[in-house]
Amino acid sequence: MSDKKSVAILIDAENFSYCHILELLKKCSELGDVKIIRAYGDFSTTNLKSWLAVANAYAIRPVQQNAYRKGKSAADMALIVDAMDIYYGSRPDVFCIASSDSDYAPLCVNLREKGIEIHGFGYGNAQEAFRSSCKSFCVMDGEAPEPVAPVECNGAKPIDELLDIIDQAVLNGGGSLLISAVGMVLRKECLNFSPKDYGHSKLFKLLEAYPDRYLVFDDGRAKRVSLW
Repeated sequence: MSDKKSVAILIDAENFSYCHILELLKKCSELGDVKIIRAYGDFSTTNLKSWLAVANAYAIRPVQQNAYRKGKSAADMALIVDAMDIYYGSRPDVFCIASSDSDYAPLCVNLREKGIEIHGFGYGNAQEAFRSSCKSFCVMDGEAPEPVAPVECNGAKPIDELLDIIDQAVLNGGGSLLISAVGMVLRKECLNFSPKDYGHSKLFKLLEAYPDRYLVFDDGRAKRVSLW
């Protein structure tokens, strides 16, 4: 039985940029075993189309909430209601709330009083009421280290399937393979493959995003990858 804490990540997509999703997932995974990841908002709007594409690429469950009033966030009430349902149902040890909206402060206080560990992730404009209701609040202002590009409808495979293809290619290569050769395999297996579909400018950067799975190194002539 795992001693790791179970983690639920709830994202207010209307108040948190998809460009920071990799940083968010990395930081939350350091808190325990991530079991639930959901993003909330009105994904029918032009502003959130990129968010929906990223959610699909990173196996994040998008929760559609129509905006019934112009100028009013659709995400907050849906997230708050869902958080309590998750608490009484799945009982995670840790909640990570990604937003800068102070409307989540009462939710965080409520969960904290029930013994739940709360961590907030947002920006410099987050109100003190929200910050202080969390055990920690991570300010994610500034340029994302590797901005996530929107995933267009170009046949991009889910990331888990892509990594399985890479694993098999490396194994077929004897446990170590030129990254250029990995790219050839991916372009053969995945229509119009591009690492940008997964938030990375280069294939080696995508591989380096999974340090527990891959070792990327230079053999003196070219970059190679091997499995741990």
